[in-house]
Amino acid sequence: MPTFTNYHLTAEHVNNESGPAVMLTQQQGIEDAATIMVHPWQLVAACQHLGLNSSDHLADKTIATLTRRMLGLRDRIESLAEWMAMHSDHKHADLSYETTQLNAMADLAIEWCCDFDETEIERQCVTPPKPQQGDLL
Repeated sequence: MPTFTNYHLTAEHVNNESGPAVMLTQQQGIEDAATIMVHPWQLVAACQHLGLNSSDHLADKTIATLTRRMLGLRDRIESLAEWMAMHSDHKHADLSYETTQLNAMADLAIEWCCDFDETEIERQCVTPPKPQQGDLL
């Protein structure tokens, strides 16, 4: 791995008798450099503890957008399944296949969205208002 240098700090990946490590060297003036060796996970844990996460904000935004969209799709599928069960014309048409497929789709949507923390998604972004019945047609 290449060495990283920022002003007077140098970081490099090394392998010693204890395993992989990150060697941080701080040069202060003409004096001897101060060096410390830490395990890579210790460095990550310290950065996370101090709020210096190296997460990709674009990826976080994309994940939040896709999560919001999947939750919206799930809600629409559930609404359609409820409408089919309550208001469709079962007397004049055999809609058992359509109903079965719709219920399966609703089950998948619920399963795929079950791990989402909806309150966190709502906090991160403003969700668009739910469409009215005329907007769905």
